[in-house]
Amino acid sequence: MTVGLNEGLWSWGIRPPGLAHDDTKTVEVLKYRLEQHPRYDAVLCLQPTNPLRTPEDIDIAVELYREHGPDSVISVTPVVDYHPAHMCRVSGSRLSLWVDDARAWGPRQGLDRYYLRDGSIYITSARCIFENSMVGKRCRVLEIPTGRSIRIDSQYDLDKAQFMYERLLTNTPST
Repeated sequence: MTVGLNEGLWSWGIRPPGLAHDDTKTVEVLKYRLEQHPRYDAVLCLQPTNPLRTPEDIDIAVELYREHGPDSVISVTPVVDYHPAHMCRVSGSRLSLWVDDARAWGPRQGLDRYYLRDGSIYITSARCIFENSMVGKRCRVLEIPTGRSIRIDSQYDLDKAQFMYERLLTNTPST
């Protein structure tokens, strides 16, 4: 198995113009690069929009991939503030719960735990990439604490990431 995970930091360079649009899917870029470098059986994708993952997070993800032989490893974070049981649809002035469960009106501690793909780390087999998926059927997960699971898509996200980065530098505990 040639994974390319022992080769240090390695970049595949600049995307071709046809894959350099705002709506280009990551899997399409990875598929293009794997076609150029067919000796690799898997890809480690670290998206720049998720800057607070640590080297230890990456090491753990690589270990999960090597030890358990899944077709993918992805990072997730617990859903804390926006639990699916609290979501609803509003049509006109009518409200309908997304999850029809009496527990939705109770304390959050009584709800099932849910997780959100956080986008910090993806390790995906070439086979999955060529099937147009970053997440395979035999996926393992790596939980990233909510305080480090920040995806930068707006100025607010950038401000929050800078704040959390400063907290991490001073070792101030966060959730």
